[in-house]
Amino acid sequence: MKRLLTAAAFVLLATSAHASPTMPREFQGDWCSISDEDAGPNVRMRGGTCHAAVDAFSVKPTEFWFHEGTCTVAHVQPARNGRHHVTLACLNNNDPPDVEIVHWWMRIYQGALYMQRVDSSFTRPQG
Repeated sequence: MKRLLTAAAFVLLATSAHASPTMPREFQGDWCSISDEDAGPNVRMRGGTCHAAVDAFSVKPTEFWFHEGTCTVAHVQPARNGRHHVTLACLNNNDPPDVEIVHWWMRIYQGALYMQRVDSSFTRPQG
């Protein structure tokens, strides 16, 4: 429990130094995966019923939810061609939980959400 609280405190600290970054409205909503992340950009479509729980993905103004855990939006930087560089602090469901800092390029194209993972780093909460 202490590790979970430490991890939660880390996520809050990562995002509370400035006003909470917010995902652009066009990214917000419930999505279903339609491609394999290892095959290139992860493509997600809105609405409907996902084939499996692992395909479900939800974007809220300041957080993401997916089958492996939850993420807090730490930074959103608009770029060219409607792309955004998004940094997330993710708390996974491992025991004990890890906090993973994840970077994605994201954009909406023809109604689909395209996501390309840039890199990530893990930190194990101390405690």
